[in-house]
Amino acid sequence: MSNNLTTTPLVSVIVNCLNGERYLKKSLDSIYKQTYENFEIIFWNNGSTDQSKLIASEYEYKIRLYSTKETVPLGMARNRAIRKAKGSYIAFLDVDDWWAPRKLEKQISRFNNKDVGLLYCDSTIIENNIKYNHFSLVSPFIGRAGGRLLEGNFMTTSSIVYRADLIKSLPVIFRDDLSLLVDYELSVRVTSNCEIDYVNEPLAVILKHKESYQSK
Repeated sequence: MSNNLTTTPLVSVIVNCLNGERYLKKSLDSIYKQTYENFEIIFWNNGSTDQSKLIASEYEYKIRLYSTKETVPLGMARNRAIRKAKGSYIAFLDVDDWWAPRKLEKQISRFNNKDVGLLYCDSTIIENNIKYNHFSLVSPFIGRAGGRLLEGNFMTTSSIVYRADLIKSLPVIFRDDLSLLVDYELSVRVTSNCEIDYVNEPLAVILKHKESYQSK
């Protein structure tokens, strides 16, 4: 896909990193391989003590690197990164996950409905060398979700794209007082105030391992 950057909206891809050197290059490379070309990367190095900052600094095109010496809760780090985002849409990619090349292209094209504030897709989960699709375990939903997410989380963080003006208008985006489930808690609040849609393809790959956020 060849995009006219003057007519396609900017997507801010937020990558929060804490000691992610083992997986980081594959994750970042998957962003640069996107067929949707109008993106920026907000890379937030959350006090890593490994080579993550060095690896990220090797990428110079479309990336802005921020680094802190101290490690703060994930919600606080993501809120800081969001404040730097300039895009009309905001996506998150965990450092141990990666995207299929047409992920952003297929999702952004479905935001033509102005009532849709969040768009997600199916994900391939890799756990203990076994692969399965997230939608094989949960039923995706379109429209006004209400409390459906409370019945079961049918979205993975790295599959979601938000309208930036929607989440930036919230009094609180990610809660600083939660060490886990910050993504889930935000999605519950967002989906109660807008319509949601999804692409029925596994366009994100989620790697579950003992150190991963998803496993925790």
